[in-house]
Amino acid sequence: MVEVTKSNASTASSKSNPGNSEESIRKLGKAKVTIDDFVVGKIVGEGAYGKVMLCRAKATGCLVAIKSVS
Repeated sequence: MVEVTKSNASTASSKSNPGNSEESIRKLGKAKVTIDDFVVGKIVGEGAYGKVMLCRAKATGCLVAIKSVS
């Protein structure tokens, strides 16, 4: 399961450009957002149950933090 949350960087860009959001990705005709919609960057943290990765949305270019629970 992948949980998508906005990082501080994407929140700042969303305020200046409201079109850069999760809604923009959904408007592309996809029902669900998957890990394939992102370019995975570096691993921000790892824990006992999974890891958090810094990723960039392919559709909008927004930075997001994705938590991958295993």
